[in-house]
Amino acid sequence: MMRELIAVTARPGIISFAGGLPAPELLPVEAWAECTARVLADDGPRALQYGPPFPPLQAQIADLMRRRGADVAPEQVFITSGCQQGLHIAGRLLMDPDSAVVLDRYVFPGVRQAFTGFARDAREVPSDVAGGLDLDAVAAAATRRPAPRAIAVVPDFHNPLGVSLGEAARDRLIDLSRDTGVPLVEDDPYGWLQFEGEPARPLVARDPDRVIYLGSFSKTVAPALRAGWLVAPPHLFDKLRVIKESVDLETSALIQRTLSAFLAAGHLDAHLSRVRATYHTRRDRMVDLIARHFPAGTRWSAPRGGMFVWAELPEGIDTLALLPTAIEAGVAYIPGAAFASTGGHHAMRLNFSNASPEAMETGLATLGHVLHTGLDRPPG
Repeated sequence: MMRELIAVTARPGIISFAGGLPAPELLPVEAWAECTARVLADDGPRALQYGPPFPPLQAQIADLMRRRGADVAPEQVFITSGCQQGLHIAGRLLMDPDSAVVLDRYVFPGVRQAFTGFARDAREVPSDVAGGLDLDAVAAAATRRPAPRAIAVVPDFHNPLGVSLGEAARDRLIDLSRDTGVPLVEDDPYGWLQFEGEPARPLVARDPDRVIYLGSFSKTVAPALRAGWLVAPPHLFDKLRVIKESVDLETSALIQRTLSAFLAAGHLDAHLSRVRATYHTRRDRMVDLIARHFPAGTRWSAPRGGMFVWAELPEGIDTLALLPTAIEAGVAYIPGAAFASTGGHHAMRLNFSNASPEAMETGLATLGHVLHTGLDRPPG
């Protein structure tokens, strides 16, 4: 459903809040071109050959993880072809046809697909814009028999809700994993995009023996790189290598070496500084415009990072049914139903990273009018 919606909403002339796209004007085109040229000049054919994980990049990612408070050795870092591949590898490692997984009720479809493609039972637990993940429901699902094989969570700037778990909630998840023996899969593509407040330590920093951690350069550098990483306990290394090799053999040697050069040149910190400042401004603008233009009774998240705002509309508005009307009016979003196995028709996910302030002003005013029309009453 998601890919079909993205294709429809990407039509020319549409102001789209649909895709999880970085701001195009911030993509590091010149720095990447310089690093690519340097790698090709220095490494020559080696950069274009088959090759194993690039040790300098593994060491650099381990350094990045230490900055988040996680003591990770370079050999624990598995380079993946994007975070989605990491999810697939984790699902294949942990699941079998008779197994169960614990998931958010609302979750990015790629997370659900990665686990339910291998498991029979998806135990969905509530989460919302006010309280985030319902940890009592997680505990109940984790202690049901048969025991689940994994609890999959997005602790930072959840896609689609935009909410984050606090320190106490993270500690409780770790305690739950220890008590039940159920491992945690920490999907963290947005943790580096925090622009407000103090960051919480990732789950893997609290107990690396209980967590499989997934990171990504798609949101922090550029989506087209299709590069990410997985961190896992040492006893899983051999199985992970076999699964990775069976999926695509290896991640592009050219991309790995160029990423390493990009990090070594110090480009990431400067790039993230620009990205965070821009996204902070755009988040502020989006929530102000939602408050101004959306119907009374709308609830929305105000994330401290990431790319998405989740809006829950008053009863009577079906965001899936209204999407063709919105597209006809020149604006697009992803209906909440795209993130749920059932329900979600009253909600929508809005991306704030990709739209210019001018497009955001026009697009959210237009969308507000469409939503008021859906309630059969004019905007006030």
